[in-house]
Amino acid sequence: MQLELLLKEIKLIARRKSVLFFLLFVPLFLGAVSGTYRTAIPEDTPVAIVITANASPEQVHAIMQLARTFSHPHLVPNLSRAIDGLQREEYYVVIEVKRFNGLEHGEYVVYYDRSMNPVASLSENLLRLLRIELGSSSVRAVGINEAVSLPEFFFPGVLLFVAMLIGFELVADNCISERPVLPRLQLYGVAGRNVLLRLVVMLLLVLLQSLIIMAVYWVMKVEMPLNWPSLAILLLNTLFFSLLGLLVTMLLRFEPHAKTFLHVLMGFIIFISGLFYPVGFFPEALQRVARLTPTYYSAVLMRSFMFRPVNPSLYIDYIAINVVSVVLLSIAVLIVHGRALKWSVQ
Repeated sequence: MQLELLLKEIKLIARRKSVLFFLLFVPLFLGAVSGTYRTAIPEDTPVAIVITANASPEQVHAIMQLARTFSHPHLVPNLSRAIDGLQREEYYVVIEVKRFNGLEHGEYVVYYDRSMNPVASLSENLLRLLRIELGSSSVRAVGINEAVSLPEFFFPGVLLFVAMLIGFELVADNCISERPVLPRLQLYGVAGRNVLLRLVVMLLLVLLQSLIIMAVYWVMKVEMPLNWPSLAILLLNTLFFSLLGLLVTMLLRFEPHAKTFLHVLMGFIIFISGLFYPVGFFPEALQRVARLTPTYYSAVLMRSFMFRPVNPSLYIDYIAINVVSVVLLSIAVLIVHGRALKWSVQ
């Protein structure tokens, strides 16, 4: 009897595909990420090495060999380019070698971004490690941008998560709920307008939430991190997630299991795209996967526009990735929409 009850419980759990995914994926993901903490910072953390001192090829090799013991170093030709990479989150730390007379007789400057709270909190560990490894060398730290608290660091990720929830949950749920009336909408010739208005409503929902947040900050007399550039990225991502939710629901013929697929996809995006945890702390293979997702670039843009006094032209390629993703999804939805209406009545 007990065995039958146990098997019954296992079968009930097995029906929840999204729950099974999280039960398996989350421990694997956390184990892979935690396994990178073998030194002062995760071993695959991207670090820029800038050698402004006169150094021979052998000395450059020695510097890079040392950097490989605690990070994934990149030799960058000048400090300006390295700092730009720091602002773009291509590198999490920049180490400038200003004077070099051997590893233990040099002058080093460590640059880090104070707006990247998890990185800033690990910078002290890195400084201690360097001071031990470099002996009597001069090692000093320089922080760029204003420091932000951990809740502030999470804020852009929370906004993108809300946009994702609206696109993957509300859009899919509404589409599935109105499946019985889709033939009537098509008969009246309003099926296309119905989709367009749904997307507009989702954008208005996110805009309303943003205005509420702004009002709360204004009443509390707290500086508001959400500005017009970051709001534009948020609305663009709301459109992206809404189109993606719509496309998946149509491809899966407005069946309820479309929501299961979207729940799994949402969990994957949340974990892999760095909404709440710096992608540079992932194992290198996962970093490459993260950079294939448009949401990774969206998270960087949101943090940059909210916390860093930067010129948007520094991120023109990141912005282009977001825009092109929305355009491609729009084309895909237009192509699939007519066929999806036929599938819904089969």
